[in-house]
Amino acid sequence: MTTPSPTPSHDSTAEPSDPYANLPSDTHAECHPAFPHQEVQVLTKNSLSEGQKAMHALRLISDKEKNALLTTDLELLLITQHKELINLMKKHAMKFEYLQKLVTQSSHFKKKHGVSLQNALLHHKAIEINTGMSIILYDWPFVIILSF
Repeated sequence: MTTPSPTPSHDSTAEPSDPYANLPSDTHAECHPAFPHQEVQVLTKNSLSEGQKAMHALRLISDKEKNALLTTDLELLLITQHKELINLMKKHAMKFEYLQKLVTQSSHFKKKHGVSLQNALLHHKAIEINTGMSIILYDWPFVIILSF
């Protein structure tokens, strides 16, 4: 008793230049037509009602107004901060760039071993100075010797 071999499905509507036109289908529904299968579900997006659209437009206008007010207040703050930095520069005889770096630099508030330009330069200098030295690391039960 022989079982019939599955025959590949040929698509006669495909273009002749399509290299995949004569290959069998890989879908479960076509390979196993006797088994039940679930139909493809088309997801529909719920559209907004007219009231929701109007509320969205009003919220957008309100957010733009709030953003404009915040921007003008921040500009005033930056102008007064600039004036105060100039006064401190004159009072303490320091460069403006140095004072601005002290004020805006976030490395003052970072962890000590956080990534920063100062730590990278220090690490490079330490490697440059300590070349030829060996470091012994004790990690029980092993001893690791590193040479530079």
